[in-house]
Amino acid sequence: MRTVLYRSAWRAALLLLLHSTAALADDFFADIPTEGKSSAVTERPRLSVTGELSQDLAYGLAAPLPPASHRDQAGVDSLSQRLRLQLTAKPNDWLSARLSGTTSFEWASWDNGELDFSNTDTDLELKDAYADAALGNKVWLRAGNQIIAWGEAKGLAITDVINPRDSTKPGQAELEDIRVQVPALYASFPTEDFFTELAFTWDAGGIKTAARGEAFDPFITVPTASAEFFDVPPEKHWELIGRVSVNFNGGDLSIVAGDLNWDEISAVKLIPDSPSRIELGQARGQVLGFSGNRAQGNWLLRFDVAQQWNKPLRSADVTQIPWDTRDQTLYAIAAEYSGISDWLISLELDAIQTHQHTPELAVEHWQLGYFARARWAALNERLRTQFVVNGLPGDDGRITRLSLQYQWSDALHLNTDLVLYHAREPEALLYNYRNQDLIRLSVSYFF
Repeated sequence: MRTVLYRSAWRAALLLLLHSTAALADDFFADIPTEGKSSAVTERPRLSVTGELSQDLAYGLAAPLPPASHRDQAGVDSLSQRLRLQLTAKPNDWLSARLSGTTSFEWASWDNGELDFSNTDTDLELKDAYADAALGNKVWLRAGNQIIAWGEAKGLAITDVINPRDSTKPGQAELEDIRVQVPALYASFPTEDFFTELAFTWDAGGIKTAARGEAFDPFITVPTASAEFFDVPPEKHWELIGRVSVNFNGGDLSIVAGDLNWDEISAVKLIPDSPSRIELGQARGQVLGFSGNRAQGNWLLRFDVAQQWNKPLRSADVTQIPWDTRDQTLYAIAAEYSGISDWLISLELDAIQTHQHTPELAVEHWQLGYFARARWAALNERLRTQFVVNGLPGDDGRITRLSLQYQWSDALHLNTDLVLYHAREPEALLYNYRNQDLIRLSVSYFF
């Protein structure tokens, strides 16, 4: 719901980066290793700048059904440009820093059924902004805006609970691309037997959702004249999450525990007025979970399970505010197979069990879902095709995506995506967005 923007600081950083000399890097936006790799193997520049310039065109294949308001016919849904810059500094062997962000320009807009290309909306967003410090071989610290990706599940956030997700365009990007950076202090303590990690966050925020009037407006069924929505801060701004991992022959096993604000945004207060005022916030809860994986020949088996306390759940009666809270247990089990040349096939089965379930809740006692993916690579991995089907838990709909990527060169990438939204029941989460099917074309230049 909230994006961390530091407009003045980021504008200054952009000017600095634009006047710097660009250096090509094979590991563009790759994470700095936390264990098992030595920085002495490859000599890297002390200061480097990398970037990406992309042009994106999305075409809606059908007219969105009412009450969608951003366009009322098939046609151009988005025409945008994005510049992503990253500055990496490594003054010595134990200290490094990274600053990255994006500036996006949206040219297309719809007004009263007419498409206009004179729109000049600009969005500046800070991404990574952190410093790393290695204190000998036993402690590694990272402080600043960052992503801390844990867990094994792709379809559900089970033990991957630190970074909120960007759901402004659901199903149109990989999980790795929709995590939102949070201000955090991260520490890791490797030993011979265990790998311990701690993350302390401040004002991490919740899921980033589409704005009013956009294609995936979460309040699309609520007329703007009847209600206004306002964000309220959580009672506690901090979160503390820890993980302990152990490696064994062919696999990993982790335990995660934390006290945090849930990323899901819920209605916490209704103020009768004209129009009504609805306050949105985050519930406080706790998590205890386990995840792991094991490789066996051409198979990789994964699992993720967690008990999550005090989750906010909407009521079948939309006027019931604040939302009730319940405890939930989330499960995921997955298998990946790589035994067919140039193919990687995976299937994940997901489940959510709601405890103390009552009929007035909008969710079922058991919600089942799945995430299936098939990848094929050819031409020495320059041509990549991916087919993804994500069945949302609780029969809330299905998202299908077919992607094709061709690397013309190391610097020039061509991409196309076909995204389809399916929903049968009016109560399904995707029902109001079922005609938002689109095809997306993009060209990216890396430098």
